[in-house]
Amino acid sequence: MCAQVLMDGPNALSRSLSLYPCLLALSHMSVPHPRSTRLPYLVHMPLLVVFEPHTTQRTALDGDAPSVSLFFFLLRVGVCCLHRKALVSHLRWCTGSVFNRHRQASFQFPLTAVRTHAHTLPPKRHLWLIMSLSVRIRTPKTSTPVQVELNSSGTWGEAATLLSQKSGIALERLRVLAGFPPKAVELSASSPLSALMLRVNDMLIVQEGEARVLLGNTGQRYVPPAPEKAHFTRRRCPADNSCLFHACAYVLHDKSRTEGPQIRQECVKAVLDHPEMFNRNTLGMDPVAYAMWLSGKDSWGGAIELEILSFLYQTEIFALDLQSVSLQHFGTGMGYTVRAFLVYTGNHYDCIAMNPVYNSPSEHEDQTLFNSRDENVLARAKRFVAEEGQKVKEGRSA
Repeated sequence: MCAQVLMDGPNALSRSLSLYPCLLALSHMSVPHPRSTRLPYLVHMPLLVVFEPHTTQRTALDGDAPSVSLFFFLLRVGVCCLHRKALVSHLRWCTGSVFNRHRQASFQFPLTAVRTHAHTLPPKRHLWLIMSLSVRIRTPKTSTPVQVELNSSGTWGEAATLLSQKSGIALERLRVLAGFPPKAVELSASSPLSALMLRVNDMLIVQEGEARVLLGNTGQRYVPPAPEKAHFTRRRCPADNSCLFHACAYVLHDKSRTEGPQIRQECVKAVLDHPEMFNRNTLGMDPVAYAMWLSGKDSWGGAIELEILSFLYQTEIFALDLQSVSLQHFGTGMGYTVRAFLVYTGNHYDCIAMNPVYNSPSEHEDQTLFNSRDENVLARAKRFVAEEGQKVKEGRSA
């Protein structure tokens, strides 16, 4: 239409006025642009030149304001249509009134750039997805690692449940090692899995043993009641003046036979770090002097060290006398959920554990930690110690 007006001359402008209402409605139809957030610069033209029919002389529309305004109006419609085809937003370009009585041009001179209103896109919305984390697990029943998909945004309790299903190990007996060197995972069930800082294809070692899955919000370990068919057995420790530390390493460090010296040094450090708790009245001497004495490899440990270890590991420690079956307990009344058992003869400490097989020499199946509320286990431990004491009296056991 614009081209026709230009070719037919100014007389055609009057014929186009009848289309003004329709064109006006068309020009005000805005088209949203889904991509662009900013419209380009618009440049106002300083002069409109048309060609008279049958001549090549250029004529300037410099005085007929309605004609000039209508031309720009038609040009505006054409631009809008082109932008509509290109999915560009409606150009808010005001060209002036067609019926401008003062014959003022609708453009500026010299050229100026006018910035149009920028349409603002709606804010970005994050789409939360369940992201899976592929890791490898090694179980006692598989010779090669098994690939498992964990929910990286889930909790440790959810991951432990899945590992229990994949390995065939009951959740209450599930023990998971992660990292390098591998260390037992001790997280509450509500802790995020991201706390382990796992990466793709990391190895998790799944074992069956003492429970390391923490349940609830207390941060305490949960150990299920001991099975009725399991049997207590005595695990002997070296008589090298460090028997108490060897026995505690076995029950507190997952049946370790080598970490007795480390347990001793932990006691030394606790004395120095907590002088208000382990003071002269408790130790019988200055804490620094006691720490120096205890650090010697020939120094015996006793009730004080058991109290310290109970505090450090938040575990009740029960020591049973083989001869009198008398009981010394440490850490009771502190809310600890886990309990361990030692036996002593007056000058030597051993530990006792529960095994599925009677008198089994296989230590890797031992359970060394028990639920502190399981009074049945305590009664069974007392019966076992009484039987062991009787064997010692009869010379059937050392």
